[in-house]
Amino acid sequence: MRFAPTDEQLELGRTAQRLLAAHARDSVLPPPWDAIPHTLSRELQAALAELGLLGLGVPERRGGSGGGIADLCVVAEQVGWALPALPFTATAVVVAVLVEHPESPGIRSVLTGVVDSSAIAVPAWEMFPADMVPGRGAGWLSLTGMTVDGVLAAVPFGFDADLLLAFADDASARPRPVLVELAEPTTERTPLDSLDVTEPMASLRLTAARALPLGPLGAHTIARMLTVLAAELIGIGRRSLEGGVEYAGQRRQFGRPIGSFQAIKHVLADRSSSSMPPGCSSRRRPTPSTPRTRTPTWRHVRRSRRRPTRSRR
Repeated sequence: MRFAPTDEQLELGRTAQRLLAAHARDSVLPPPWDAIPHTLSRELQAALAELGLLGLGVPERRGGSGGGIADLCVVAEQVGWALPALPFTATAVVVAVLVEHPESPGIRSVLTGVVDSSAIAVPAWEMFPADMVPGRGAGWLSLTGMTVDGVLAAVPFGFDADLLLAFADDASARPRPVLVELAEPTTERTPLDSLDVTEPMASLRLTAARALPLGPLGAHTIARMLTVLAAELIGIGRRSLEGGVEYAGQRRQFGRPIGSFQAIKHVLADRSSSSMPPGCSSRRRPTPSTPRTRTPTWRHVRRSRRRPTRSRR
């Protein structure tokens, strides 16, 4: 399926790009080891809320900015490229789950807090079933009535989070999704060192923490969650590719930039085609005046592989 952003979505992407670029100018990436952040960027979080970007995917009648999955993906891709210390996509996953549930005073209050950035909501990926998120961490949660007990080994932005989406064991056969309130004294947080310098980690110990049990997640909700995550990964892949291209132009070997060697060109072209399939990136849009077959640069590079080349002696 080809995704062609609308003019409004392209402008949305440019708005997010400008905001994130302004923040990136003040944040060295990667930061020095002794300056790795252990908390999220509250200033950037508030700026996203002011522009209404945290309300994407939340219906206007429920206090959000409206929009659909395509709008969320446009911003998620930009966030992935910028790599800020910000749980935008993680929060969007929590919002996607809450929006699919019937409106109630508790859920309405959570959505209001997330949209205006007064509440930070993140998922505990290690507790998600393997059919949603492959792999499982060392944590465990037990649900008793309206409270949970347990330990989570590594929660991204866990030191800042006010609310946690997780799966807890109860009397049912499958773990049940719950929204946990992270507050003292029922929550003990310990910051963790992590190789990921953009996602501060923390371990959590919960003792009779208040929780709101949720209903089972439907296939539509799961697909929405994974689609937003995929959009962020496209942005991350694009940033990695651009870094590789830049390095290939700077590093020299045998008196030439390594990017001039055919083997390096082919590797970069293959990475481009696998990380940014046509129609998935919000930064490129086919138009009637620009044939689709000529838009992506990587296609021309890949065609050059079929042409015979003479070996140099």
